[in-house]
Amino acid sequence: MNRREFLRATAVAAGALVGSEFARGATSASQPTTVPLSKKYITCFYQFTPDIVKMMSGENGLPNGEKFLHIYSHSHPGTRVHADTAQAVHDAGKSFKYAIAFDLHKYKGILNSPDEKLKDWCKEFRQTCFDSNADYFAFNEMPTTGAKDIEEQKHVATICRFLHDPGDGHALPGIYYSTEQSVDPDHWKTRNPDFWKALDESCDLIVGEHYHSTDFVFSHKTPEAFADHLFEMAKYLDEGKTPAEHEVARDKYTVLHSSYYGPSEGGWHGPTTKEGEAVARKYLKFCIESTRASKYGKNRIAFGPLASETFDAAIVPILTELLAEDARVWAKRD
Repeated sequence: MNRREFLRATAVAAGALVGSEFARGATSASQPTTVPLSKKYITCFYQFTPDIVKMMSGENGLPNGEKFLHIYSHSHPGTRVHADTAQAVHDAGKSFKYAIAFDLHKYKGILNSPDEKLKDWCKEFRQTCFDSNADYFAFNEMPTTGAKDIEEQKHVATICRFLHDPGDGHALPGIYYSTEQSVDPDHWKTRNPDFWKALDESCDLIVGEHYHSTDFVFSHKTPEAFADHLFEMAKYLDEGKTPAEHEVARDKYTVLHSSYYGPSEGGWHGPTTKEGEAVARKYLKFCIESTRASKYGKNRIAFGPLASETFDAAIVPILTELLAEDARVWAKRD
C-alpha cells in the first residue's frame, strides 16, 4: 500500500460550519507576533486525530508559550468544513495550530489549468479553511516530477500564492510539503528563483519528507552522518544566489521523519510493532538528534503520520516525551 492509499484510508471527525471572524477571512496565524519563527521551537505533524492531540498536550505534553509552535496538519477526505477538528487542536493551548491540506490529486488537471481556474479553486479552499477556523493551509504535495519540470514549478508557485492571498487582502499562511524525490538536489536540474520566492512569500515552513526504514536510518552510524543526508536540500538552497533561497534554507526548511508504527512498513516506513517500542524509541531519538546536528534543523522538526488505518498509537507517548524533553533543552539554551 502506497502513501496515497494510506491517506485515502485515514479519516478524522467531520467539522461543523460555524460563524466567526475566521469565516470573514482573518486567522490567528496571520496576526503579528512578537517572536519571529526563527526564534521559536517548532514541531509540525502530518495526519492526526483529535485524540492524538490530547495525548500530546497537557501537563506532560508539548509545551505552550510564546516561543513554542505546534502545527497539526491533515489531509481530510472530501472538502467538508472541520471546525471541530480545529477546536480540538486549539483546546490544547495557544501554541497549537491547525492546517488543512490542499491536496493536488483532488483537482483534476490542476497543473495544466489557467491562472483564473487556479484562483477559483484556491479561493474555494480558503473559504473552507476560514469556515473551519484553520490557522494554515498545507500544500500537499510537490509532485515527484516537480523538481525536473519548470512548468510544474510555475503552477505550484501560482497555487501557493493564491492559497496565501488571491488578492482579497486576507493572508493565510501555509505549510508546504514536498515528496522525497523533490528534496534531492540531484533532481533539480534548473534553478527557478521565483519558485522559492513564491514559497518564501506564502509559507512559514517548507517540509521535506523523509519516510525511511529503521535499517536505513541506523545505517548512518552517527547523527551527523544522517544529518548530511537529511539536509542536502537545505544546503543546496543556501548555495543559491537569492534572498528567498537563503531564507527558506536557514529559517523555514523542515525535515519530516516517519512516525509510523504498525505491523509493516508500507508506504510510510518507520519502525514496526514487530521491532517493538524500544527500537521505536531509539529510532525517534536518533531522528531528533540528527535533525539538531545540522545548523538547518536547530529549532524545527516534523513527523508523520500520527494516524492511518494500521497506525499503533503506542508510539505517540514516546514521541511526545522525547519532543517535550528536546523542547526543554532548547528553551534553556535559547
